[in-house]
Amino acid sequence: HRFFCDACGEILPARVAAPRGADGPRAPVLFRVLGMAPRFEVDPDALEASMKRLQKVLHPDKFGARSQRAQAHSAEQASLVNRAYAVLRDPLRRAKYMLAAFGERVGDDDDDDFADDARERDVDFDVATRSSNDSKREPVDQNVLMLAMETREAIEDAAADPDPKRRREALAAVAAAVAKRESACVATLAAAFDDRSPPDVLLAKRATVELAYLARAREEIREKE
Repeated sequence: HRFFCDACGEILPARVAAPRGADGPRAPVLFRVLGMAPRFEVDPDALEASMKRLQKVLHPDKFGARSQRAQAHSAEQASLVNRAYAVLRDPLRRAKYMLAAFGERVGDDDDDDFADDARERDVDFDVATRSSNDSKREPVDQNVLMLAMETREAIEDAAADPDPKRRREALAAVAAAVAKRESACVATLAAAFDDRSPPDVLLAKRATVELAYLARAREEIREKE
């Protein structure tokens, strides 16, 4: 990803078309924005350091005396850096984003995470992924569905306890179990994306679906605490 013109040094618009004829696969846009390798396992400190370094260079305040065009490009680039950081630092959003590179979509949220990749490929990403998924849609793993139902029942049972102390302890126990499962999903995703060549997309998708269920469970626990 380029932020400035090599010839004149002017700041560029945030969405730059991918060079044609490049050898080998290209990393998804948001990884390139932060200069990170396209791996599921990321170094949170390196990710944050890259974001902060870029924001110091791209912040709109740096372009207050420049043209309106340069100011607009600065705001776009800074916004893209923020979005790249928000997506890549979150395991669930990062997993969804990486699956999208393989034509797989989990859920209908976070659509904006994939917009720049679609523009680089000159395709309608929504149509491409939807048609791909319609032809090979996988049923949700029954074990994941059972886990989701059992977790929801455990949350409801804990929240129904009239004693405040017992209710807090019960919800904390469910939260700990959810966190343990989330850690297992993250480890599975790292193995599926990073340790296998080619990546095991089906395994990654199943783990992402489970991670999405667990994220919702975590939010339900917060609401009932």
